[in-house]
Amino acid sequence: MAQRQKRHQSPNSNMAVLKTGFEADECVILHIARYYCFSYMKGSGRYWEDAIDRAVSAFGEKQGAVVAVSVLNVLRNMRASRKTVFNFQNPYCAACSAKLTRSERSLIRTLQCVRNGDKTGATVEAMILCEGNDSEPMMQAIRRLAELMRAGD
Repeated sequence: MAQRQKRHQSPNSNMAVLKTGFEADECVILHIARYYCFSYMKGSGRYWEDAIDRAVSAFGEKQGAVVAVSVLNVLRNMRASRKTVFNFQNPYCAACSAKLTRSERSLIRTLQCVRNGDKTGATVEAMILCEGNDSEPMMQAIRRLAELMRAGD
């Protein structure tokens, strides 16, 4: 008999964020994205303000606001291509936020590949994120985000 999974665990959420090798600014981008996703999920509330606050805190007032909008643009373009939900961890739960879903991993891996000039890797990750649908609008948004992050270094 197969063992049942605990109710609060997802098969997508067993990767520890600290073990990913993500850069600190990439972890910030992940957290900003989580706030936006939470806002989409709830449909009301001001959770998106936390995304902006996190970006401003990490990147400064001027750069942070632009980064926040850029992350939102990535998510909007990704959502337009996907047919299924984007699995993410609750940014308001410390235990949850310490883990990473496969969807989140693909998002940050796409960004990493773009930042490192790995066009093939970025294309593969973007195809996964967009479920084989048109990923070019999302890739344009990711490239813009990568440029902003480079400018902030």
